Amino acid sequence: MADYSQLKGILLDLQSHRQRQQNQPEDRTQKRFLVEDMFNYLDINGDGHLSNSELAQVSCYLMETELGSGLTFSSKV
Repeated sequence: MADYSQLKGILLDLQSHRQRQQNQPEDRTQKRFLVEDMFNYLDINGDGHLSNSELAQVSCYLMETELGSGLTFSSKV
């Protein structure tokens, strides 16, 4: 859970920093920055693609943490 909290803090800091640089706090732009930051974090090997193993690592992490505790089997598939 500490990794998730740290990631969340980093992403929020990056998002606010980019917003100040852009001076255009559009909702679409904010979402795009967040998605780009998450993608870059999840793309462990930096090849520009999310491989099955990278997605599996995220899935395992979610299953093992509190993030996955409220999910049912059908929502995980």
